[in-house]
Amino acid sequence: MCNFWIIFLLCKLIKELMSEDRWALTTWQDALKWCKDRNKENIRCTIDALGEDVNSNEQVINTVDNYIENAKTVRSKKIDASFALKLTALGANIDQKYCKQNLLKIYEEVNNKLSVGLEIDMEGTPFVDFTIETVLECANQKYPVTLALQAYLDRTMDDMNRAIENGIKVRLVKGAYFGNTEDFTEIQSRFRKLVEVLLESNVDFCIGTHDPELIEWVRGHCIENIDQIEFGLLKGLGDKTKLMLVNEGWKVSEYVPFGTEVEAYKFRRERYLKDLNDLGRLPAP
Repeated sequence: MCNFWIIFLLCKLIKELMSEDRWALTTWQDALKWCKDRNKENIRCTIDALGEDVNSNEQVINTVDNYIENAKTVRSKKIDASFALKLTALGANIDQKYCKQNLLKIYEEVNNKLSVGLEIDMEGTPFVDFTIETVLECANQKYPVTLALQAYLDRTMDDMNRAIENGIKVRLVKGAYFGNTEDFTEIQSRFRKLVEVLLESNVDFCIGTHDPELIEWVRGHCIENIDQIEFGLLKGLGDKTKLMLVNEGWKVSEYVPFGTEVEAYKFRRERYLKDLNDLGRLPAP
């Protein structure tokens, strides 16, 4: 009987860990409540309204309108959160000029008028050039920009230097699509080199990783730069690590997706865990 209950509880735990709400919340109200609770723990949030690779003008218009309305709520309720944007959700697959117009509209309404932060997610390699070009255009118009850059791309050092030169804040990640290398230790090495450049440039930046070795390296190597760095972790991973970092005085943010179009995002997260398992590794607890 004892063994039965142990197996039952283990199965229940595994089911809970692999449920969709591990990675994403269903509704905007769920996301708001989640962010309020995280703020109480001194964790800032980056909210992602799920939806990418959009091919419908109607969907794009709804996305733009929803970002603006949601930002009004964040502002009125004094929630410490920014919004993550994917350019394929703003029409990059339809027309690049149209996509830029939508992004600039969101910047004007959300950032300029409401003072709510915006962060641009980097997507797959076909969109890297366009994303860099678009972000530079926003920076040239004096909008504050945060851009995700992926350590597994050969070009990232050059892109990062351009970002620094143009006042663009970097959120450095390993990469969740397909890059120029899949070698785990090589990506770690690139990540460290990119962090060193950011430190030497004396700019604020965000580190998005669940690699316990990299987190430990930053905690030791960058302690004198604690005010310069924010750790960005995902909802569904690293909860103990988030609180540990907060208690040590680091700035911490959590990436909080919401919506029903969760499959692509969920696939990337579960592939990440599978790849780690294949390497005999675990993410930060």
